[in-house]
Amino acid sequence: MSSSYLTTLSVIKIRLFHRLTKYFIVLAIALLSVFYDTFVWIMSTWYTYTISHGPVIFGASLYMIWTKRHQILNLLVRPNYLSGTAVTAIGCVMLVSGKLSSILLLQYLSVIVVILGLVLLIWGYNYFKYLWYPIGYNIFMFPVFTDLLGIISVHLQNIAAWIAYNLLMLIGIPVLRTSQFIELPNITLEVAKECNGINHIIALMAIAVPLAYWMQKTFLRKFIIISSAFFIGIFANGLRVALIGALAFYKKGSSLHGPYDIFYVSFIFFFGLVLLMAISLLLKRIPAKSEYGNQISENHTLSLHTRQTSHIALLFAAFLLFLTSGYLLLLKPMPVYLQMPMETFPKTVNKWTGQDTLFSELPFKSFLADIELKRIYRNNYGNEIKLYIGYFPLQYQGNEIVNYRFDPLQEGADIVEIPTSQGILRIKKTTNISGTLYFWYDINGRIITNRYAAKLTTIFDAFMSRRTNAAIVIVSAQRQRNANREDDRFDIEFIKNIFPITQTFLNSQTM
Repeated sequence: MSSSYLTTLSVIKIRLFHRLTKYFIVLAIALLSVFYDTFVWIMSTWYTYTISHGPVIFGASLYMIWTKRHQILNLLVRPNYLSGTAVTAIGCVMLVSGKLSSILLLQYLSVIVVILGLVLLIWGYNYFKYLWYPIGYNIFMFPVFTDLLGIISVHLQNIAAWIAYNLLMLIGIPVLRTSQFIELPNITLEVAKECNGINHIIALMAIAVPLAYWMQKTFLRKFIIISSAFFIGIFANGLRVALIGALAFYKKGSSLHGPYDIFYVSFIFFFGLVLLMAISLLLKRIPAKSEYGNQISENHTLSLHTRQTSHIALLFAAFLLFLTSGYLLLLKPMPVYLQMPMETFPKTVNKWTGQDTLFSELPFKSFLADIELKRIYRNNYGNEIKLYIGYFPLQYQGNEIVNYRFDPLQEGADIVEIPTSQGILRIKKTTNISGTLYFWYDINGRIITNRYAAKLTTIFDAFMSRRTNAAIVIVSAQRQRNANREDDRFDIEFIKNIFPITQTFLNSQTM
């Protein structure tokens, strides 16, 4: 294809772009109407310790697009209404769900999905093939992989210990391994949670994405580079632990992290980066056919029809976004209040007598419910149980029953089944410094113990009945960890008595 043809085509497209400016302004206003709060949240995270790398990721994403600008400008505009509308709609549903359930991560991800959908809808598949990679790269701005890998943290610790164990055995050092513990003749090492290497593995993957984009031609090779970053990071952590073990064995009394602390967790990133660069350079030396062929056909030129379709696509995209904004504004959930004040909750429950009090210890002080009941119940035998009920007429960001502040409540908690007159009651039980805790979520009469199920239930209620009200009930018995089963009898008895009352009380509501 002649260079003069490509130049002419580019000029025509640039002129058309200027003519479409007013439509792009409408689209920009529509985007802001939907994502203004989300954009503010995202930019505010750039000033935090954990996500201060956000501007770097965003800048790298823009630069990846800039490096392909000549190819992108020479692509034909072919709006894909079906796929574009579907992807954009999925992103809008994600945004609405994230706002209704106060899940910031879902709102963040919805931005990426909506932008990808708009690319498909307005410009078509040719543009999508070039832009999905740099746009999708922005996922590293958010703690997606941190949360996902955090779920398997203990497995990463065990893998690092296993790699270190085998490397130490390979060089002839006597060693034993039990889970994440490595026993040497003179010292026992633990691959603690803080040493799982997750942050540095993710950093390595974040470097691998633009590295693969600029140095590799095919999708397969890019995938190899990015996936190898993950496995290199895991191996590097195991190697780091092995080097610490070897140093502790041969140089007793020396610093565990080596001279100048070179074996800290940051070793994973720097060592992994060297390996990653070596693999990338090796792959680049092997000839490969570019995944992007000649995208422009001699038989295609920009016509008025193409221009008209662009108008329609831009307006339709703006319509979808304004529709989402209108839904969030006009059909937002309404607060649902209890019919009776919390103070009227019965103080006498069978053989238990209650007295209002204040709880200052964890986990009670973590909750910031709009309506709270804090009460101590005592029976004739001198047993004492604390009852906490937190009710939220309307959940919103920072004011919900499932929040990072309450994560310690879920850690180590097990399901307990209690037979009642209404059937089997399934709640959660955990033991910590506050004693033995039983707790459950009450969402419009549904008893839920799983935090994710609670979020999904909240989303369902918000969509179906415009309500996000919910409550959490905590029953606490001050006891030692080694308490006998006889002590649990009083807890179970109290829960059996209190449960039907909480059900009736919490589900007598008015909007």
